Amino acid sequence: MASAGKPPVERKFVDVRSGKQASGQPAPAQAPAAQSPTRPPEGSAPAVDLDAEHANRKAAAKPFRIVAVILWILGIVCEIVGINFINGNIYFPRFSQQTWLIIWLVLDFVLVVIGSQMWKRANHINPPSEANKAEYWLQTEAGVIVAIIAFAPIIFVLLNDKKLDKKTRQICSIIACVALAAAGISGVDFHPATQEDYDAAVQSAAQLGSTGQSTTTAPATVTSNDITAYWTTFGRVYHLNPNCQAIKNSATIYSGSLADAFAAKRSRECEFCARAGGSDVLPTADKVAADLAAKSDSSVTNVSNDASVAAASSYASAATTTAATTTAATTKKAA
Repeated sequence: MASAGKPPVERKFVDVRSGKQASGQPAPAQAPAAQSPTRPPEGSAPAVDLDAEHANRKAAAKPFRIVAVILWILGIVCEIVGINFINGNIYFPRFSQQTWLIIWLVLDFVLVVIGSQMWKRANHINPPSEANKAEYWLQTEAGVIVAIIAFAPIIFVLLNDKKLDKKTRQICSIIACVALAAAGISGVDFHPATQEDYDAAVQSAAQLGSTGQSTTTAPATVTSNDITAYWTTFGRVYHLNPNCQAIKNSATIYSGSLADAFAAKRSRECEFCARAGGSDVLPTADKVAADLAAKSDSSVTNVSNDASVAAASSYASAATTTAATTTAATTKKAA
């Protein structure tokens, strides 16, 4: 006697832009295979407008870059104030010299670190191109460069100013050196992306038919904002099929555009559903299962309409009728 199968996981889809949630069971693992009416057939995928894609990325990253630069400037101002305080050009009452120096060093550290995180976030939204090696290096290592600028001069002054109290010089020098090391490490992007990587990912996703629109309504050109992607809390890749085998048992699945996935540092494609030849690529995967998952996801993103839902339902019915007809014909022939 066969044992009962494991109950399906109750999945929660979370739209990253609206914050709306919807729950739903994964679509059946086995379903009649047929051509989905909500996916463009092979060979009719829209082209990617790279100019618009680059412009969108630049605009989305701009606020983060502005905030990063402002915070970095404020951090360097704190360093300048500290140096002038050591030289006696500025006087602050109430606290001791050591206390004031520690305050300025801590403020410098906090501002530089937060600025570096903003800059790295911008780089994951709009990464630099490897075509210009110097520009690529400067943009990816900007956090480390700023950390050196924000701490190296004051460390030099602390180590060479003999007028400072010996204890103050030792304590503040150690704090400044630790802050330099920590700020430098925080500015390192251990998984840098490139413009070429993102361009290739968007073009591949468009070719795999992941815009979720019919051939009559799909635009001639698309960008990463037109492509729906899915990812999980701890996963490091993005998915194009909500019913992909890699995430079908995940309790919480985040959905958004491919640009949102890039911003969430999910810049690598899933080998099953987001890479050509994968077993769960939408145009070649279980079509009815993909439609059912897409219908579940539409309640979260609110981007589908009644026509597409009706088409999916009629399509499932047609597939069932075809299967029944084929079975009856086979039975009659055998008789």
